[in-house]
Amino acid sequence: YIVAFAGEHLIASKANKFYARAIPKATYLKYTTYRAGETYIDPETKEILGYEAKYIADNALLAVGDPATLLVTRSLSEIHLGDRLMPATSTSLPLNFYPTKPKQKINAVIIASLKGSHQLGQFDIVVLNKGSQANLKPGHLLDIYQAGKVIRDPFQTEAELIQLPKEKVGNLLIFRLFERVSYALIMHSTSNAHILDTVQSSE
Repeated sequence: YIVAFAGEHLIASKANKFYARAIPKATYLKYTTYRAGETYIDPETKEILGYEAKYIADNALLAVGDPATLLVTRSLSEIHLGDRLMPATSTSLPLNFYPTKPKQKINAVIIASLKGSHQLGQFDIVVLNKGSQANLKPGHLLDIYQAGKVIRDPFQTEAELIQLPKEKVGNLLIFRLFERVSYALIMHSTSNAHILDTVQSSE
């Protein structure tokens, strides 16, 4: 984690140097700065599915030590004291996807969005509470549904409640998988989707 910035800086950005604890060997020459984000919790089981790591910057190792010296080579936002480092990995996402329908029935829930909003639309990236353990694969195309409202029947003298049917509001494409969560891109929406909307394979 970052303990100080070079010079008089209180924050760091591209081309700034900073100091981080405990890098005694040059096993890796490139590091990624990240910041703890959301805790992903399954709304059905309340089980912790994982933790979001928000990407902040790319860095090059200049000198090992405790603290070690690093240089910011690319930054998405300002770097703060306490931000964490991990060795940069070369995992790259495929650029081409071939949308397919899952062969088995899928039922999932939208548990978060990368923009942090509860109102979701076309081209927003969302997190689902299902991953490779549920046989999801990159390229799977799933439908988004909103639960129908519960209304009072206006033509009954007694207070009778009616559950309206769920409504399809769009679809999304799975593009990144982990064991118990997945990332998906909303491809089409007829109205705003929301956190906790359900997602399922097409019927």
